[in-house]
Amino acid sequence: MELVRCALALALIVGGVACTEKHSPERHTTERKTMGWPPSGAEPSRWDGAEQIPGLEIYIVRDDSPRTWGAAREVGANTYMTGKSAFDAARARVKDPSPAFLAELAMLFLDDQVAGQKPWTGPGASARAPEEQAAAEPPAVRDGVLEYWRFHAQLAGMVRCRVQLDAGAVSCELATKILRERALADDPMAVIEAELAADDIPQRTRAIEQLAAMGTPESRERLHALALNQAHYRVREAAVNAIASLRNRASTATLSRILLYDGHAEVRRAAAIALGQLGDPAGRDALERAAEGDGDGKVRGEAQHALTLLE
Repeated sequence: MELVRCALALALIVGGVACTEKHSPERHTTERKTMGWPPSGAEPSRWDGAEQIPGLEIYIVRDDSPRTWGAAREVGANTYMTGKSAFDAARARVKDPSPAFLAELAMLFLDDQVAGQKPWTGPGASARAPEEQAAAEPPAVRDGVLEYWRFHAQLAGMVRCRVQLDAGAVSCELATKILRERALADDPMAVIEAELAADDIPQRTRAIEQLAAMGTPESRERLHALALNQAHYRVREAAVNAIASLRNRASTATLSRILLYDGHAEVRRAAAIALGQLGDPAGRDALERAAEGDGDGKVRGEAQHALTLLE
């Protein structure tokens, strides 16, 4: 039975793997060295590349030679699970984690650094915003979810990761996204105005989506102005789509004007689709004119289809 309990959940490391009886060290032989748990007379919390999480039926192993990551099921009792003080709150257990979950968990914990241990000084450190660092909180378990912050090398920024312990699922969010959500809760219009003033088109379109989510008459009027006046056609198109999502016929006149006079076909096409979605007979004149005379075939086609949707 112990040999069964010792079985690896996935192929960990290039080299030999031996599983021994309960309370004796498991040993992995790599190209450069041998790692065993627990080392004689030493705390196994971080020893020779091993990362351990207290209270979980998982420990994670890093092989520094071929830079291969992996994870294994716990062998023996909690003798091996003293772990880092940063993870003292992690007391829940994963129920029969799948190999895919173990592999993902290994990558999350061992890719670069877990937040809250020491300042990051590796590649990408200059791109790590001070506010992202300040957002990081100590690792903790809340309602069966292990939550921790870490630096992500590929993204050159902080992420917050959550491990659903019972379900065996891992998800991560960018710190910038979390900071934005917090700022929106405090002063949504300040965030929206700052993003609308940005040079980055995705930032402006994100602000437009937030305006639509507010769903107020004031936010709708602001969307009208953006759809009519924004310089970049992608931003105008995003505003038209946001207006359409509100399903408010007070926008029919604005959408009709955009359909007839906007200089970019993609924006006019979005306006034709939006008028069809509203179904307002007041949009018929603009749709008929576009269906017959627009210089873009796709716009004409959408206008013709929208006419069939009017009440």
